[in-house]
Amino acid sequence: MFSTEFLLTSLVVVLMPGTGVIYTVTTGLFSGRQASMAAALGCTAGIVPHLCAYFVNSPKRALWLQRTFAAVFAALAAKLAASEFNLVS
Repeated sequence: MFSTEFLLTSLVVVLMPGTGVIYTVTTGLFSGRQASMAAALGCTAGIVPHLCAYFVNSPKRALWLQRTFAAVFAALAAKLAASEFNLVS
């Protein structure tokens, strides 16, 4: 049988939002709906490399996938930073 402490702890863990939810809601409150949708998409996209690596089930291919996704995300971040500071027209 489950103890009361276990059930209470499980309830707290299940009801507590994760960092992605907090980030998305905060972005939505302060920056609007479009920014919130972009934040949600970004948080979801962060899961994709790990999901692909799990299904590939090969350490070498998984490492290649992780490095490829990291390079793509770094390029997107550089492009966003450049556009934020008007470095790119």
